[in-house]
Formats: sequence, C-alpha cells, structure tokens
Amino acid sequence: MSTLVDPFDPPAGAVRLRGVRRGFDGRSVLRDISLDVAPGEVVLVCGPNGAGKTTLLRLIAGRLRPHAGEVSIPGAVGYLSQQPAFPPALRGGELLAAVAVASSPTASSRLTGDGPERVRAAAGLLGLEEHLPFPVGGWSGGMVRRLGLALLHLADPDVLLLDEPLDSLDAGALRGAVGLIREWRARGKVVLVATHQPGMFRDVADRLLSLRDGVIAQ
Repeated sequence: MSTLVDPFDPPAGAVRLRGVRRGFDGRSVLRDISLDVAPGEVVLVCGPNGAGKTTLLRLIAGRLRPHAGEVSIPGAVGYLSQQPAFPPALRGGELLAAVAVASSPTASSRLTGDGPERVRAAAGLLGLEEHLPFPVGGWSGGMVRRLGLALLHLADPDVLLLDEPLDSLDAGALRGAVGLIREWRARGKVVLVATHQPGMFRDVADRLLSLRDGVIAQ
C-alpha cells in the first residue's frame, strides 16, 4: 500500500485519500494511494512523466472518479490545469471581474463595488495589468497561466491544486506566483503542486511526494 498519512485522525480541514486506485484502458496509473494534506501545508507532487501526478490532482479536484478507495475534500476546490484555457473572446479584465463579484464574501461588499480594487490587486501580483483590456485568445501560454492563478486568488477556495504552475513564467511572474502560494499557506489553505521544478518552491514547500509507477516512493 502506498501511504503517507497521519497515524491518528487527520486534522480538521485536511484533504484525505485512502486506498485510491485509478487506471485508464486497463493500465493502472495510481495504486493504493493514501495521503493526508493538512490546512496550511504546501505539498509538492513530483515524478517522471506518466507517474500519475496530473491524475492525482484531477481525482482530488473531482474531475475523475477513483476506481477504488476514498477521497475526502474539506471544502471548495480550485484547480489550475497544466494547459488552462478560457473563452478566447473574453478580455482578461472581464474574467477577473466576474470572479471577483461572484466570490465577494458578503452581499454588502458586492453592492459597495470593491470588485475593481480586488481585480487590480490580483492582476498586479502577477504583472497582468496592461493585458486586461485584451481578449485572452491573443495571450501567450505564460500569460494565460498567470490569469489562472489570479482567478484562483480571487475565488479563494479552501483547496488549491496546481499542475505545473510555473511553466512559461518570466522572473517577475515567478516571484508573484510563489508569493501567492506563500500567502495561501499562511492563510491555512491546502495546496498541492504537481511540478518538475521542485527547487523553485524550496521557500514555501513543506513536503515533497515522489510518485513512481503509480505509488508514493518511500
């Protein structure tokens, strides 16, 4: 059994997997995965291509169902895929504004119109301000990834699942993305990051999981 769990009950608000299996077309991709990730913890998921990193995140996000085992999620989940895509005709500012309004914590804050300020702050963290008036269909892959991170920041879910979030980011955007993860950690979010670049997260990561042949390498 592939396991990395609390020997007692996991803490309140933890992501919990027990005996999870998943395959495709008769091929086993994840085998008996058991794992706890606590609030305020950043866990890196590493391993070669085909090891099951993306499959693991998609299972936790609810995009896939396990063939066996149990996945327990404490609250709202935000997922940034390896190749995020948004309606190409929409402007970046429109997307951010829509999420800012939908995720405003109270009706009064929606009425007072704090959305534009939240949008400017999120865009500023990732260097997107000058791009917001333009349709995202003309944006580069790195800019779209930055937009996905800004949208997650505005949506403010309890669990954040990031698949190669630093791909194609320049130095300034890298600092902004890692800064966001640091903030999420300080605010008690559960953060899992699938990455081939674990060294880029050395200042914010609490643990590293190595997936090989569908199991957590001990």
